Amino acid sequence: MINRKGMRLTVLFLILALLLAASGCSANSELSAGSEAKEIVAVAGDYEIPYETLYYITMNKIADMKSFYGKDVFNDPAKVEELKTFVSENLFGYTEAMILVGRDYGIALDDSDIAEQVQNDIDVMMANQFEDSRDSYVEMLNKNYLTDRYFRTYIAVSEYMTESVLREMLIKGEIDDSDEAARLRIYGKDFARVIQVFIDPQYYASDEAAKAKAESLQAMVAAATGTARLDAMYNAKQYSLDTDTREGLYIIRGEMNEVFDEAVFALDEEAYGVSEVMYLNGGYCFVLRAPLNDDYVEENFEELKQKSYYLYLNQKVERYIENTQVKWTEYGSSLDLLDLPVLEADGGEWVYTLLAVLIVGGVVVIIALLVRFLPDRDKKRKKGKGRSGKR
Repeated sequence: MINRKGMRLTVLFLILALLLAASGCSANSELSAGSEAKEIVAVAGDYEIPYETLYYITMNKIADMKSFYGKDVFNDPAKVEELKTFVSENLFGYTEAMILVGRDYGIALDDSDIAEQVQNDIDVMMANQFEDSRDSYVEMLNKNYLTDRYFRTYIAVSEYMTESVLREMLIKGEIDDSDEAARLRIYGKDFARVIQVFIDPQYYASDEAAKAKAESLQAMVAAATGTARLDAMYNAKQYSLDTDTREGLYIIRGEMNEVFDEAVFALDEEAYGVSEVMYLNGGYCFVLRAPLNDDYVEENFEELKQKSYYLYLNQKVERYIENTQVKWTEYGSSLDLLDLPVLEADGGEWVYTLLAVLIVGGVVVIIALLVRFLPDRDKKRKKGKGRSGKR
């Protein structure tokens, strides 16, 4: 049997272990935004779309529209309808469709390998970008209207599920991986060379000033013709906050943001087409589409060949998007897009904190009761010695 001193040490050890387990769980597992984040707002076939998806899409679109049109944009009923249409058309997008494509190949988001890789990415991000500050990570999520679960889903799909599906497609012979087929894809209608100018409002006196700067640069580039436009674009890039080189970006259809994607592939590359100014990713940008550089293609052929494989995958994703009908649930239909309930990335964490406290408290109470009614063998031993001495 354990005496009282041993029991006290056991109590302290159990309390410490429970506290460490509770804190470790909150640091290394998914943060909870509360039960509302998981409420189903719509269904697409048999795929259920949670509130956190609606919240992310809607709040970011509202922010974009207010920045581009002004804070009173939604006083215009037409803009309200534009918002509703956008949300309805984007509730079931690339991420959601890709999950269904993955399912067709027996690949799920909760596969242990994918989940482990995502957690590793989060750990690296926490260390490098947030200095292991949980509060800074939560602030980033809230600023972008994200939940931790939705963010993890995005990483899992974009970084790992797509690669896993492509491997399966290659194994099954669903992708022509010959060099000849790759060249046809690279020089086809679904590849583009793009040079962009991005103006970040945080470096200007106001949002309006940043927009005016982007519009003046776009007008300067558009006024030129032919290859002179390319030179004008290079001059405009001195004001741009981006990391692409003079060669620009080589992208495939469906790779970028839908607005960016549509703008690029609507341009005539032979005429060095230039787009109108767009508001994307918190800033103002416009793009120029140029003919592919043959020397660049040869030097980077293997990389571009690998990129071309995604055209096959994107076709499968697009088929799901085009053929899947989204139906609002009763709960989703009841929501006002301009007055959505706020999601906090760690809004549900208090539940787990309370649970941890209750568990620790319960263990303490149980052990305290055991200690209270546990016979003290040391005292009995002393009493036994005293009686034998009198005799």
